[in-house]
Amino acid sequence: MSKIIKNKIKRNLDDFLEIIGNPTRRSILSKISKVPLSIAELAKVLNISRQAVHSQIEVLKIFDLIEEVDILNKRGKGYKIKDNISLSIDISPNYFNIKHNLEKESENLIKTQFSEICADLEGLKDESEKIHYLGSEIKKIDKQLRDFDEKRNQLIIRKECLLRQIKKNLEKSYKDELGEYKNQSTEILTTFFFNTDKFFGRFSIEELIDEMFFQEIPRIQRAQNKLSVKILLEDMSKLMDFLWKEDENDWFFDF
Repeated sequence: MSKIIKNKIKRNLDDFLEIIGNPTRRSILSKISKVPLSIAELAKVLNISRQAVHSQIEVLKIFDLIEEVDILNKRGKGYKIKDNISLSIDISPNYFNIKHNLEKESENLIKTQFSEICADLEGLKDESEKIHYLGSEIKKIDKQLRDFDEKRNQLIIRKECLLRQIKKNLEKSYKDELGEYKNQSTEILTTFFFNTDKFFGRFSIEELIDEMFFQEIPRIQRAQNKLSVKILLEDMSKLMDFLWKEDENDWFFDF
């Protein structure tokens, strides 16, 4: 459940997915990402009532996604997006992963980037020349992002195929030994291979629980899950030479 801090929700993935799951909120975010707009202006361009816009603006404010600003050459206030947020979701028959960054961008990083851009403009004569230069730089970045997305898609497909083969090998090697717990054990092992950056080497059961459930779970249920996972890990470590226990909570996964 979300935590309210000073009338704002402490950001988490579930809340953010719910926020962008609403088409009106997505439209509002799309509009104000380009130019700050007032509630009246948003109501007009989206062809909905001011009351409807106001209710969605309040949700975005509570989540701390937007902020109120003065609108240039106009009386009154408008809204703009406050921070950079990134989200990527990959779903396939053998792979499910969500990566997100809901934290605020470092002000120092933003100031550094802005200073570098301003320095690049020093030798340019007029505003038109500067805009042409900035546009060409954006075009280069867009191409780099497209190339990156294409390469990323190819890597995701290859990773999915490797995970599929790992499952087959696990099925073949440990089917009889793991018996009725084969599915849970396979889930645990494939969770390790989903995210080797996190689990290669030392890991804790708490980290494993977080990765397996993708959500906040009640304390009693979490304790039950932790106990069952711990028992499974102990049984699996007796069979697999790439998994072993260091102490009560820390384990090693090393292939």
